[in-house]
Amino acid sequence: MKQQEMNELVRRTVRDALSTSRIDIASTLSELGWRTLADTDKELAVTALFEEQGRLALSTRALDFVAAAELDVEPNTLFLWPMTNGSNINDRRRTQRVNVEGLALQRNVLAGQFILAPVNDRVCVIDISDLKENALSGMAVDAGWAFVSCSGLIASDVGPWLGLELVASLALASELVGLAERMIELATVHVTERHQFGRPIGANQAVQFRLADAYAAMAGARSLVSAAWGDGSPEAALTAKTVAGQAHCVVVDNVLQVGGAIGLSEEHPFPHLVRRGFAVDAVLGSYLDAVGMLTEEPERIRLAGPIGAF
Repeated sequence: MKQQEMNELVRRTVRDALSTSRIDIASTLSELGWRTLADTDKELAVTALFEEQGRLALSTRALDFVAAAELDVEPNTLFLWPMTNGSNINDRRRTQRVNVEGLALQRNVLAGQFILAPVNDRVCVIDISDLKENALSGMAVDAGWAFVSCSGLIASDVGPWLGLELVASLALASELVGLAERMIELATVHVTERHQFGRPIGANQAVQFRLADAYAAMAGARSLVSAAWGDGSPEAALTAKTVAGQAHCVVVDNVLQVGGAIGLSEEHPFPHLVRRGFAVDAVLGSYLDAVGMLTEEPERIRLAGPIGAF
């Protein structure tokens, strides 16, 4: 089978799985043999999964599933994802009790549940004893996520955080690319179908320039994600997510300009795509946060190590 045919088969299979089984995506992807594909071609497995999730604008626990695959733990394990670049910093005393906080990709987290969370640059399994959960508002209001603060005992250490952070950054970058691509497609349909003065508004150069800028930003981000997989460095992964977050903003600005009032109508997919993109960008730190880290903390990036170094 040619590589292009293989890519399309994987994307079609993932798209169907996301469309029909988003609630229990871990079980569905496990049955499809996603881990086997990731062992053979991790870039294809991760990129296809998250670009398609972005195009569908679905909220699933696919990122948890990828984390579990990277760390070789149970597929449905819940993860707390930091909202800033880098792990939680905790004082690990002899009791091994820690306080952690982060984003859970589901609501109704329970005390007594085991979770995965980064602690002092390691990923640890934590037995939760106390927790406080807050549903998210703003751009993440319809994501079904929760911000969780909890404490508990470290049950085990399952690997370094940096390697997982890199793969997660590239997954999030691919989801942002998928969201941007879908918005451009919808905008293209809109400017083709809407007529003014007897012709499609897409015939106007101003509209064409807007969509060209949006497409260039999206395509550039996609190429950078692919290059980051090939480079394998932390700096490349962080840069790819940063550029993808910025590209999403560029696409939003241009697409809403040509879309007019539909960008404000909840009956249209645009508002949900916009909110979803800004929410995804915030996981592990937004592109604005990353720009600051890239300019202020180059030493941390240099020492982080390559992707999959665990």
